Amino acid sequence: MHINLIRHGRTICRAQNPKCEICTINQLCDYYEIELGRGGD
Repeated sequence: MHINLIRHGRTICRAQNPKCEICTINQLCDYYEIELGRGGD
């Protein structure tokens, strides 16, 4: 599983330009909830 997380970080969850809108695990992500304001408000 860890190799898949590395691959995910390289392609989807990038530091400079994360692709949150297509991320399949964004519901687990603090950045997605806090920075993008898409949490369970």
